[in-house]
Amino acid sequence: MLHNPNKDSIPPELTINSPKQDSIYNNSNINLSYFAEDSIFIDSAKFNLNDSVQNIDCSTSYGIGFIYSNSIQGEIPLNSLNLKEGKNKVIFSVDDIAKPNKNATIKTIDFIIDRIIPTTTITSPINNSYYSSNPNLEVILQDPNLDSQNSYYELNGEKTYFPVTQDTILNYSEQLNSDEGNNNLIVHTIDKAKNISEKEINYTQNIDGIDENSANKNSLEQNFPNPFNNSTTIKYTISKPEKVLLKVYNIQGKELETIVNEYQSPNTYEKNFNATNYSAGTYFYRLTTSKKTEVKMMVKIEY
Repeated sequence: MLHNPNKDSIPPELTINSPKQDSIYNNSNINLSYFAEDSIFIDSAKFNLNDSVQNIDCSTSYGIGFIYSNSIQGEIPLNSLNLKEGKNKVIFSVDDIAKPNKNATIKTIDFIIDRIIPTTTITSPINNSYYSSNPNLEVILQDPNLDSQNSYYELNGEKTYFPVTQDTILNYSEQLNSDEGNNNLIVHTIDKAKNISEKEINYTQNIDGIDENSANKNSLEQNFPNPFNNSTTIKYTISKPEKVLLKVYNIQGKELETIVNEYQSPNTYEKNFNATNYSAGTYFYRLTTSKKTEVKMMVKIEY
């Protein structure tokens, strides 16, 4: 069909599938998804995102010669342009070739970026705690747009960057090189839009009055009842903040369950071991802390 520039034209039909009007998005990974169709031919199209203008290629080549397309569609990632946290505005316009700049279809979309605040979980060291030796840094970084390459922790002003990962969750463990006395730890989580989240921990190491052998005061008691049928209680005491492992093994030494695997504060704990799925016989449970390991035997019987 030949184009008649003198013929009146119907304004192009324009559909924007994403982002939606007055919608809230929890991260910056948004594509501008559009479709426009004209009864004659589309001349040009462009969009303006927060005062950043980008033209859309509306041309199509069919072998010899050049004509305009009568429809355009596509997706454009907005996070690489001028997207910002809070209110955003995108203005999309399509011009008809018959009346350039006089028969344009314009659509305005207002939407909000409500960025998810990164979740930083530090299980060790514990804030305002005392340590007789260098504690481990145990941290989990979780962010839908995590930039692990530029995320880091800062111990007493010295930066250490986290390893690079493409995942949105980073589990990291490393022994800290603490100073004697007070220590300040800050974990900086950075996303791909350069937003920063910080979490701070203060702890003390090797000060007077801290018993270097306090770990030896940890104790593991005999389970009760023993022998037992389907379940029994394991009781133990931790004398300083540290990581605790409590595991159950069969008589061949095969690990069956991990009951505790976490950092715990000084206290006496009781943990239930459910042996419903195990046969009658002899089992062992082992408590492991930083400087001490204890093992005790327990027996399951069937009534």
